[in-house]
Amino acid sequence: LALTVVVLDATFRLGGVSASLSAFSAIALTLGTWLFPYALVVNNHVVSGLLVACLAWTLLKIEKGYLSAGLMVTVGAIIGLLITVEVIPAVSFVPITIACLVMRPDVRSRPYLTALAGGAAVPLLAHAIINISQTGDVIPGGFHSELFVYEGSKFDSTTLSGNMNHPSVREFADYAWRALFSEKGYFSYAPVPLVGAFAGFLGWRWWSRYRMLHVVMLGGAVLSLFASLLMTNNFGGFAAGFRHATYLAPAFVVLLLPILSTETRSARIVARVTLAAAVCSALFLAIVTAPRPWYPYTFPPESPVLKSWDTYFPVVSHVLRRVNGD
Repeated sequence: LALTVVVLDATFRLGGVSASLSAFSAIALTLGTWLFPYALVVNNHVVSGLLVACLAWTLLKIEKGYLSAGLMVTVGAIIGLLITVEVIPAVSFVPITIACLVMRPDVRSRPYLTALAGGAAVPLLAHAIINISQTGDVIPGGFHSELFVYEGSKFDSTTLSGNMNHPSVREFADYAWRALFSEKGYFSYAPVPLVGAFAGFLGWRWWSRYRMLHVVMLGGAVLSLFASLLMTNNFGGFAAGFRHATYLAPAFVVLLLPILSTETRSARIVARVTLAAAVCSALFLAIVTAPRPWYPYTFPPESPVLKSWDTYFPVVSHVLRRVNGD
């Protein structure tokens, strides 16, 4: 999480955000997303979130004219790691990144493309070797349904991620609404990514200067979110928020660049409101979900709130129980 903040700060500064605003924005906006509570427990999503932030920084470096073979090796290593750590980027961030790079005349040369392929080959080869030794093929263990067949298992072919489990468009739409807004509250508890998504669409003209970065971050985030919703049906299990989309936070945060770097009065107002919302979200996540990320909180809170408040404020309720001798 700390490295993600550092990388986002570097990206903001490279994108034209003032030094006085950049560091605070990187801290507040990152802590105001689901990366915050999930950074306190063991999972892969925060690691892949860092990789998305690194991808944004390297692509912006290329956009700013710092193209080199070493930078292309770095980009290759990042997209290779993204596939091995999170899988879903294989149908979103990775193909979009490769397509955007190949379309650039300054990148479309044998040395740079070889560097890109070489960087990606290392993590992919290591991943394949590990998977073959464990499962007998290169397919990640999470997609081997037979590994989840054991006494007491709650998983089967109808609940495992990676399957098309929505029988109709209507049921998919209902699942998406519950995951993003009404039940798991991915955007409701932490609205910063939603603001970033709007900034990505509404700031199309501003992004013409960094179109590759724009397309990769916006397209990758939207496609990843769609794929995650399409190929799951249990919201990520016994967990807070829609955890499959946790790693997308840096992409949405980077899309706030037009708001943070523009000096117009309206942009400054929007930036302040967004940062204030991020701080409020960070405080809320710190009190509610950070003490117990592996718990299925609901949005709005369970009714009646007065009878279930201890579910949403576990630290406070624990302290009161200890004081009372319970």
